[in-house]
Amino acid sequence: EIKQEDHNTKSVAVQKLTYLQMLGYDIRWSAFQIILVMSQPNFTERRHAYLAASQSFTDDTKEVVLCTSLLKRALQTGNQFESGLAINCLANICTPDLARDLADDIVKALNSANSYLRKKAVLVLYKIFLKWQGALRPAFP
Repeated sequence: EIKQEDHNTKSVAVQKLTYLQMLGYDIRWSAFQIILVMSQPNFTERRHAYLAASQSFTDDTKEVVLCTSLLKRALQTGNQFESGLAINCLANICTPDLARDLADDIVKALNSANSYLRKKAVLVLYKIFLKWQGALRPAFP
């Protein structure tokens, strides 16, 4: 199911994989397919993939690097729910490379007019500071 071309079928397959991961099965083999669903245009499908990524990606997952542009794009949208979803996922899958690449975008989110995004940005900055200490300098000029 995960290798089907239909977006809805892929999304359902990612939901099933997330459930299997909750039961303790290893789903690291599906990391690339999860990233493909993360890039879908439908927010509901993306939400399922972000959840799967948050639960299954570890520091050893090599495909996390592919998420950088997806997370950056989600942070720059005007939609608070898309940006909040990206920030939540970043808090769970943060690696030193992701922290280095996305620290400036998170610092910009601190100046957002939306309090929902500001709160999430403050919380994820802690995780970014733990993974990459170089983010302290632009965050505190």
